[in-house]
Amino acid sequence: MSAVRGRGAVAVAAVVAVYIAGARALAGHEVAGHVWADAWWTATSGLAAIACFTTARTIDAPHRRAAWRWFGLGAAAWFVGMLVWSFDELRGTLVPFPSIADALFEAIAPCFVVGCFRYGAGRPSTALTLKQIGDLGVISCVVVLLATLALYGELTTTSDDARYVLTAIAYPVLHWAAVIFGLVCWWQHLHGKPRWVVGLLLLAMALFALTATFYASSLLAHGYDAGWVLDPVWIAAFAIMIWAAREERQPGAAGDHDDRFTEAPTTDALVPTIAILSAVIGAIALRERFVGAVIEIAAATGIGLALMVGLRLAAGQHLEHALRVRIRADEAQARRLHAQLLHAQRLQAIGAMASGVAHDYNNLMQVMSAGLALARRRLDVGKAATAELDQVEAAMWRAADLGHRLLDLARQRPTRDEPVDVERMVTAVASLLERVMPPEVALEIDPVPADLPAIEIDPAALENALLNLGLNARDAMKGRTGAVRFAVTHEAQAGVGPAVVIRVDDDGPGIAPDVLPRVFEPFFTTKPASEGTGLGLATVEALAAEHGGLARAANRPGGGARFELSFPAAPARAAAPVVPRISDAPRRTILVVDATEASGLAMSGALEREGFRAIVVGSREAALASAADRSVPITAVISDAASGLVGTEALAALRATGCAAPVVLVTAADATASGEYAAIVIKPHDPSGVIDAMRAVIAAA
Repeated sequence: MSAVRGRGAVAVAAVVAVYIAGARALAGHEVAGHVWADAWWTATSGLAAIACFTTARTIDAPHRRAAWRWFGLGAAAWFVGMLVWSFDELRGTLVPFPSIADALFEAIAPCFVVGCFRYGAGRPSTALTLKQIGDLGVISCVVVLLATLALYGELTTTSDDARYVLTAIAYPVLHWAAVIFGLVCWWQHLHGKPRWVVGLLLLAMALFALTATFYASSLLAHGYDAGWVLDPVWIAAFAIMIWAAREERQPGAAGDHDDRFTEAPTTDALVPTIAILSAVIGAIALRERFVGAVIEIAAATGIGLALMVGLRLAAGQHLEHALRVRIRADEAQARRLHAQLLHAQRLQAIGAMASGVAHDYNNLMQVMSAGLALARRRLDVGKAATAELDQVEAAMWRAADLGHRLLDLARQRPTRDEPVDVERMVTAVASLLERVMPPEVALEIDPVPADLPAIEIDPAALENALLNLGLNARDAMKGRTGAVRFAVTHEAQAGVGPAVVIRVDDDGPGIAPDVLPRVFEPFFTTKPASEGTGLGLATVEALAAEHGGLARAANRPGGGARFELSFPAAPARAAAPVVPRISDAPRRTILVVDATEASGLAMSGALEREGFRAIVVGSREAALASAADRSVPITAVISDAASGLVGTEALAALRATGCAAPVVLVTAADATASGEYAAIVIKPHDPSGVIDAMRAVIAAA
């Protein structure tokens, strides 16, 4: 960066040197000298305007883009003024004063003021605007007073009309006011690299102000003998503007800007203090000039100064109030975020605990399932005992469903997403709910759009979510007459896009205001301890979030509650080819890896009944040894995740034995590198489900 800045300084010096060399060479040729000077003024101002506008197009921040447009507009005004000036001068006539060219030259100062204001204020508020107007007013009043005192001698000796005098005085007043206002903005509101960029612009404007002061004095004295000194200064000022525009385009300029639009630094109080002190010192130093019209001007500027200081103080108080309000809002937001963080940490802890508990829980359920299967196969029991075993098995599967809910809550249960016909799913769930609805509660399904798309989701998970919502709606209707309604629509929703929306309404009393924000919290329920775990709605929300959707709860305007699930609509797919079922040749050998004896024996018995041969081993090492035995070709491997072939390294070791058989993983939680398995079956399970998965992978092999 220092090298870039060094090149910029060298370029400015080179431009000035070339101009001075040409002016010296043409010193004896009046017309050629004027053409040389006018051409350089015009060219450098035009190039400065182009550089500023180019910079504006490359900036993303709107306030800084607007600032560079104003800087470019000021340079462009000077460029047009030079065209008017050159036209008059090259005609060989005396250039009039004041003319339209002077108005265009002086326009660079207000354009610079607006540019500095926009550059430093990313989001200008009304209070900040009024405060900076107050700053500008204070500065302008002091500059007018000091300019009047400094030029009083020329004013008392001139015989020119008021328009001539006011135009001449406007040069130093406008330019110095712009410089000082730019300094105030640079001092108060700019941080990082923009201080350097605006510092270059301030240097350029200070050069304009110096030349403008000398030019005004010469106009009032009707003498302009030092033009050869001032001309290079103007050219240097435009060259520095071009340098500043290039600096703004350097990488890192935008990122260094610190937007502090409402902060009032301690030094801010020094602005009116320094201004008033400058006016007092100037008045004391030039007190002999306080006569006649000067006293009237001083009185007018004093009144203006008092008004501007008052405006500035009022705006400052407004800013201070706004800052305090924002601080209080930030503190409240910080407290809310802290509470949300604590809540999220509690949920994370609950999820971790639920995952661990459910994993062990499902392993135990799997042992129970295997034991029941063995009991049915080995024991010769009567009908009464068979009925009791059926009840035990039914209770076991209900317990297994609770374990699945815990894993859903922790989002650690793998799912098998597929396109699901939502209309058919809602109809199937409604047919189940009809059996448990009391007579006074009707179950209704609104007409479904004909073009309703499918959604990609685990069918079992969606069915469970809809059953939860339907049963909750039924419970809300306890003791009331009304209806539970299902509605399915296809609409665009914020945060989801084109979505399939499922709504479940009831005519119950609605949800209490203090309960509504908590309905999706895990383990939160308004039911007695014997009627629910509080996991139902939590798993519904988890299901929606996992699939890029949303879950909402609200009270309906007419009474009752509404639960809404939104899922992204699935793109249309071609029908998948049907894989023909293979006929399993007798004695195909299946390697079963399971350290739990009951579970392994149950799987072995189920495989034997289906005509397979089963080799049951209890460890990874035994599995690798069996796979390496070439005398018994392995058709497929069924591996339990708790003690079998799990992970990339284990599968690589299996393949190293020469066994290319597909592996079906049986797991209670998500599998690491699940894409490496031919199929995954979730615990607890019925052995027939594993066998069906194994048949499918053998057919696809």
